[in-house]
Amino acid sequence: MKKTNEKILVSALAGMTALQGMSTTLMSVCAQENDEMTHVSVMNVKMSQKDELESKLNDSKKDVEEKTLALDSAKGALSVASKQVEILESKQDEKSQLVQQDYQAMYDAINSKLQPLLDEITNLEGQIKGAKKDLDDKISASQKAAADLEEAQNTLASKKDALEQLQRKLDSFKGEENLAKELEKATQEKDVAEKAVSDAQKNVDDANTVLSQATSDAENKKVALDQANQGLDAALADVSEKQKIVDEKQASVDSFDEDTTKAELEQAKIDLSLAKDRLSKAQESVNTATSVYNDAVTIQEKAQQAYDTSCQDLENTKATLAQAQDALAKVQEDVNNLQSQMEKKNEEIKGLNTKIDAAKSDVNKAQSKYDKALNDYNSISSPLDQAKKNLNDFETQYATELARLNQGSKGYFDSIGCSDLANYVFKVDNSAEGKLASYTNLGQVDDATSLENMQASIAYLKECNEIRKQEGLPELKVSAWLMAVAQVNANHAKYNIEHAGVYVTGENLAWGYGDANTAASPYRGWYDEEKAEYLAGNNNFSDIGHYKNIVEGRYTVTGYAIGTNGQFSMAHCQEFLDEVMGVDDDVQMTVSEFEQSFNDYCNNLKSVDSQHKTLQDAVKNAASSNTKDDTALKQAESELNSKKSVLSDLQAQLAQAKTDKKEISDNVDAKQNEVSKLKNSVKELSSQVKQKEKVKSEKESQLKEAKKNAESKANEKKDKEKDFANIQNEQSAIQSKIDTLSERLNHWDANKAQANQELQSAKDSLEDAKALAKTQKENANALKDEYEKALDVKSKAKENTDKYQSILKQKQDAFNEKVDHYDAAKQASDDYKNTVEELNVIKQEVSETTNIIQSLQEKQKALKTDIQTLKDEIVTLNDSLTKSKDKALPEQTLMNLLNETREKGSKVDLSKVEDATMKEKMTSLAQNVDALNEINGVLEIAKANYQTKYELYLDAKKAKTDADTNYNKAMQALNDYLNSQSTKETEVTTNKESVHTGVDTNVMGSMLTSMVAGLGLVGILHKKRREEK
Repeated sequence: MKKTNEKILVSALAGMTALQGMSTTLMSVCAQENDEMTHVSVMNVKMSQKDELESKLNDSKKDVEEKTLALDSAKGALSVASKQVEILESKQDEKSQLVQQDYQAMYDAINSKLQPLLDEITNLEGQIKGAKKDLDDKISASQKAAADLEEAQNTLASKKDALEQLQRKLDSFKGEENLAKELEKATQEKDVAEKAVSDAQKNVDDANTVLSQATSDAENKKVALDQANQGLDAALADVSEKQKIVDEKQASVDSFDEDTTKAELEQAKIDLSLAKDRLSKAQESVNTATSVYNDAVTIQEKAQQAYDTSCQDLENTKATLAQAQDALAKVQEDVNNLQSQMEKKNEEIKGLNTKIDAAKSDVNKAQSKYDKALNDYNSISSPLDQAKKNLNDFETQYATELARLNQGSKGYFDSIGCSDLANYVFKVDNSAEGKLASYTNLGQVDDATSLENMQASIAYLKECNEIRKQEGLPELKVSAWLMAVAQVNANHAKYNIEHAGVYVTGENLAWGYGDANTAASPYRGWYDEEKAEYLAGNNNFSDIGHYKNIVEGRYTVTGYAIGTNGQFSMAHCQEFLDEVMGVDDDVQMTVSEFEQSFNDYCNNLKSVDSQHKTLQDAVKNAASSNTKDDTALKQAESELNSKKSVLSDLQAQLAQAKTDKKEISDNVDAKQNEVSKLKNSVKELSSQVKQKEKVKSEKESQLKEAKKNAESKANEKKDKEKDFANIQNEQSAIQSKIDTLSERLNHWDANKAQANQELQSAKDSLEDAKALAKTQKENANALKDEYEKALDVKSKAKENTDKYQSILKQKQDAFNEKVDHYDAAKQASDDYKNTVEELNVIKQEVSETTNIIQSLQEKQKALKTDIQTLKDEIVTLNDSLTKSKDKALPEQTLMNLLNETREKGSKVDLSKVEDATMKEKMTSLAQNVDALNEINGVLEIAKANYQTKYELYLDAKKAKTDADTNYNKAMQALNDYLNSQSTKETEVTTNKESVHTGVDTNVMGSMLTSMVAGLGLVGILHKKRREEK
């Protein structure tokens, strides 16, 4: 129950019939106790709080009883006031019928004599006015034809000159077919060339990637080879060094001869001196080699920097080239857009010329209307005749609109061509549809078909589409069929809380809601609350059906209606369908289109109604006025000026359109010049790219040469350092030998034994060094093979890159040539089309102007004859008109007195009525009119009294509701208190397993009935959406 209540908006429907006669809601608090239960309690309760709560409960109960009595009193007073209004309205209808019957009988009697005379006068006046109008028209037409003829002849000469110039320009082209073929061929060739450039660029990019990888691989392998060679050199040097040590040790062992040792010592001292000299010279060589190597490294760094700069410069130029190509494409696109605008502007100019022709026709019609109004004004003899004539003409002209004033929505449906569907939906008969239609009172206040309620429905249609947009769904269109169906269903819902079930649609119903886009909108329940239920996992259609209808993706059309002041306040109805079938004259519009259409219809009706009332007042006031009404003349003059203004605006628009076309043409020329400049820029940048690629290649060669030279100088430096190290080692060896020989002589025997031991150790070390050198040599040889293979791969990749670079240049040059060819062909084709279009327009204008000249010449001849004939006819008609007016004057005076009596009653002086019987009937009519006016006054007072009683009833009902709320709160507070005290502070002993102590609230059946009648109920109909017929 709680979930249901949360989804239903409670409506304040105080005073509605559904609540009348319902019994006052009664609530009682009952303490229920089991007879077999034994209570043993030790109470520890604060009695003061309980007494206070019980006191509040008693006070609120008394307040409910007082407010119930007040509500019943207000309801009785309201019923009395309603009955008074009903009695007075009945008397009003009875007296109105009597007045109308008396008036109609006298009107028919007078009119039977007057109308033939008026018809004759009207006929004569119409003939005279027609003749005068024709005469004025003929004279104006003759003058205008002469001026138009001169203008047309000048225009024709100008058009022929323009035609000759365009024809000469057209003859200079190759022909449309040849131009089209050339453009198609150029387009195909450009596309092919562009693809070839793209393919070639991809090949270059791929080749550069391969070359870069090969270069990197070769350099890595070179580094590995250099490291291996260095290891091998070090190993070989170690072998050599250790061999020397062995030799030295062997010589040392062999040299253990004292005399020989002394001689070697002396020789060693000499060798040491020589070694020192060589070491000094070797240091100088190392210093020189280091300086040369440093210079080579500096040259290499500069070469590297120059190479990097050339690479960056090349990339920058390529980027600039790409930007220029993008700019060229954009400007070319601008040219195409401008040419498209040129075509649209030509269409606009053509359309404006058509509109100008129509506007000229409208000006001519308005001029004729003005001439007629002027002639009418001059020919009317009195203000009364003029006022009647104006009213009669207006009622004849706007008979349809006047008839629709009280038809409500049916009049609108008729106006948009939906008469058949409106007649079907609103027809009352014994069918199910007819019985449903019986709830509808077309156009009446509070009815769903009233224009006011139909206007109000638009806001709800907009709110629905806003919801669908938020859900990512297409907006629904408005269907005239569903609008009519929604209106009869809404009227049915004003008196029935249920779906009628007559038409097969998706349908949402609601009662008691308020304005759209507010917290009281029916969409708060239909959509907000039911969507929350759906998202919470509730898939029961009876709970979420309104929401599902609103967000159903298959639905394409809708209709909405509201009925006000029904038995259940305001009733809302929205219909949905995916397709309207079997209704031939249904009209569907977007909501904005429907709003515009409906507002235009209402505004037109309001305007017609206002004008009609003004003309009726003018007839009433004309008898006492001596001044003729010039309203029609002023309106005709205003309309003429308006039409001339429209024509002037269109001519100004045409001039502006031609100016715009000239501006667009200038922009096309400017853009084409920009295209030419950009093409030259692209060519120049392409050439720069080629040149900078060449520079990059040169710098790359220089860098390689510098690296090679630096490597050579590094090797030379290494050799010098090696020589220096060898000499150092030699010097050290000699010094060691001297030391050894000296030490040997001093410790001869011990040293000899030591020499043999060192010899064996040196031999062992030599074998280890030889083994390592062998391994290093094998590794260096393997890396050398890999390096040579990498160089071969790099060389082939470089050849491949150079080949694809050459192909890319060829393809780029070919593409540029094809683009130039395409641009020329496109420009030629566009120029040809524009020229043909302008030529056709001029030819049409020449033909039209020639026809106009011929027509004007023939028209001038015929007008001269017509003018004289009309002058003679007008003289004869005026004589006949004077005689007819004299005959009609007495009857017209009597008719005026009758109409005045119908309005003013006994205030009218009837002494001038000569016919005694007619005078007696008019006196009786005056008395009945006075009585009717008196009833109307009393009725207004009774309605005001009813409104006052109704507002008092609403106040009493609200006070009763507030009292009920306070009583329920007091009851709940006492119940909560007793429960809490029972739990905390009461010890209970029973003779059974359970004890029940508490307060229950009993709601009587009448209370439930009252709540249901007061709720804003939400209906839901989910039926089969389409039925095969």
